[in-house]
Amino acid sequence: MVRILESESGSSGLTICLDVWEADASKLDDDGLFWVFAPKYRDKYESLAGQQWKFNFMGTAKEQNSEASALFCNKYPPGGQFGEVSSDVEIIQTLTSRFVRTRFDDSHCDTTGFDGSYPKSPASPEPKWTKMNDIELDQTFGYDLNEVLTKSILFYEAQRAGDLPPGNRIPYRGSSTLRDGCKVGADLSGGWFDAGDHVKFALPGAWSATLLAMGLLDYHQAYGGAGELENAVLGLKWQLDWLMKAHPEPFVFHAQVGDGDLDHSYWGPPEFMSMKRPVYSLTITTSGTEPLAEAAAALAAGSIIFREADPEYSDKALGHALELFEFADKYRKEYHYSIPQVSKFYKSWSGFKDELCWAATWLYRATELDLFRDKAESYFKSLGCNYATGPISWDDKNLMAQLHMAKLFPANVDYRSKVEEEADKLLTHHKTPKGLLFNKEISKWGSLRYAANWAFFLFGAARLEPRLERSGEYIELAVEQLQYMLGKTGRSFVVGYGPNSPRQPHHRSSSCPNSMASNCQSMGDNTSKPNAYTLFGALVGGPDGNDVYHDSRNDYIANEVAIDYNAGFQGAIAAWKCWAMDYDCWTQ
Repeated sequence: MVRILESESGSSGLTICLDVWEADASKLDDDGLFWVFAPKYRDKYESLAGQQWKFNFMGTAKEQNSEASALFCNKYPPGGQFGEVSSDVEIIQTLTSRFVRTRFDDSHCDTTGFDGSYPKSPASPEPKWTKMNDIELDQTFGYDLNEVLTKSILFYEAQRAGDLPPGNRIPYRGSSTLRDGCKVGADLSGGWFDAGDHVKFALPGAWSATLLAMGLLDYHQAYGGAGELENAVLGLKWQLDWLMKAHPEPFVFHAQVGDGDLDHSYWGPPEFMSMKRPVYSLTITTSGTEPLAEAAAALAAGSIIFREADPEYSDKALGHALELFEFADKYRKEYHYSIPQVSKFYKSWSGFKDELCWAATWLYRATELDLFRDKAESYFKSLGCNYATGPISWDDKNLMAQLHMAKLFPANVDYRSKVEEEADKLLTHHKTPKGLLFNKEISKWGSLRYAANWAFFLFGAARLEPRLERSGEYIELAVEQLQYMLGKTGRSFVVGYGPNSPRQPHHRSSSCPNSMASNCQSMGDNTSKPNAYTLFGALVGGPDGNDVYHDSRNDYIANEVAIDYNAGFQGAIAAWKCWAMDYDCWTQ
């Protein structure tokens, strides 16, 4: 560690910037008076043990005629105060050194022609699922939740980018965007496309992964009973793999692939795209706390899922999560200032405080370290996460952070009371005439996404031990929301499931017939025909505040699909099944 000492003549407003060679410099305070240096390449750590390490740095003071000297220290604890390294910090250092970061392989950059391969015989046959028996269906009012889970998982498979595996279950999809990241020396192929388009946005992508992981951890028996546990876990891994590839260095994270405006001007399958796909990255100088913290949360949650089945993968996910959280927390900044291009699509209006709270809870759940327990509890109040600022979404996680705190600290009455207060509010929340929870200010775009997330929250609140007084009412309201989505009012909003389900979701790859695959631009506005292929399991945006909905491909407000729409929905379906079947996951 280096402490910059001001001379007697120096101004109290002295601010230091450093240029460093052969080291990574991390600033610990706003003025630049405290810095931590680490070897630039992780594989040098062990070789330096017991040896001298030489590096050059040059300081620049943002103050005329200022002078400074440097004091070197070899130990530091969290927070930048001098002293011995705490045991938790030593554990974190061990965890982050345990994994090997995947090195860049440029072999995928040598492809020629189209950046992928379109399938020879595209189709969308009705998928198979483990059907619920009559007794089980009686418990779920006739809704086959196994079918819903199976098809929702298939939706995420339809959103896959990159080199698809031999067992690809989406016949109209092929490998695509294989050269993503080549221009910045990174392999950013893989991951999920965001919605009906083909951009990869890290913030909603990581949020979707965290929410799906939470549903898997808390309601895994519902997936097992549907015969879909393996598919669900492998589907989640597809996105976790990408998040780790997007983090090639401790303080580098690629937070977006593709230009939103350019991408939206193209209507067709991703296998035929030839447009430029720029990469937008976060570094120490251009940081962005929201996607960094959310990626940390997703990978921490994923590390728990893989802990027994694949310890090496679990260690890798956790190592990335720890580094990403440090990056997010140390260099706090709203990410749209570093990536202005994201502002039209996923600007975080609520700021980064909720992501830090949410991520801290997941780092504590994954490590059980006091350091993260203390952060989770202190941030909960100091960052204002004990107040709900809006509906649950990729932008606002306060309600989910409150729920997670109540789960992790069951003896804390304050956390339970906060969840109870917010859940009780939902019981009297505004609804559409047919019963959909609806926020008049925010639910106009993707109304079902918000209702599904509330349902997921309500199931979690009802599951807290000891049971909250109105837990039965929470379940009733959550089930009511899911029934609305599955067709209780005469129309299902899940593609390929239930009565009168959407036939024209705003989704490029499923809309284009084989004969038009390479030239499908006209299908974006052609609403005379249904999509060529069924996008099974996708939850569309949904109706307005008066339950009005038009199944029209060019209506991206009501009829677009998105990975974050299905995340809370899928978790809520699993929760409903756990409760209805009285599985152990409801009481654990």
